[in-house]
Amino acid sequence: MQAQIGARHQSVHKGIMYILLSLPGLLVWVIISMAQLKTDEAPYSGGERLASLSPDWSLLWQLPNLISGHLAQAAQAGAIAGWVVFTFYLLCCFGHAAAVEFLKHWPVLAKGFFWAIIGVGGWEVYTDIRYGMPIGSSDIWGIAVFTLISIGGGLFLGVICIGMLVHGLYLLFGK
Repeated sequence: MQAQIGARHQSVHKGIMYILLSLPGLLVWVIISMAQLKTDEAPYSGGERLASLSPDWSLLWQLPNLISGHLAQAAQAGAIAGWVVFTFYLLCCFGHAAAVEFLKHWPVLAKGFFWAIIGVGGWEVYTDIRYGMPIGSSDIWGIAVFTLISIGGGLFLGVICIGMLVHGLYLLFGK
């Protein structure tokens, strides 16, 4: 009886540790994603270069504003296209991870998600180079680093940190 209580207590502490370790990574992932979403929208909302690469927190309210009809008509196409590209990229990242981990007997699905990630990643690189450089800047290396961080951050931080969060919740409540 005492061993069961000790094992459960240890499981709770591990679950809390996993959750606490995943939260900073998820915060960085959200910040990177908000900056990336701005460049995803740019080709569809006038095609102007961005003034800065800082995250725009108002992007989190775009979908509720679009659904409720409060988003300006000029911004609607950019919002829809940007969120569709971004959501598709995230689905490919998480779908690839799920296909590799859980559907080991479906390697074709994992390869399909992998090539979709490459294709969407190519579009992300194009939009970052074309629209991501702040006005008056010619720092191509800065934009290359931003692109690598945003694509890698979406893949690594998103998949790993959400996996850590889910595992921590499982350790807390799943047994």
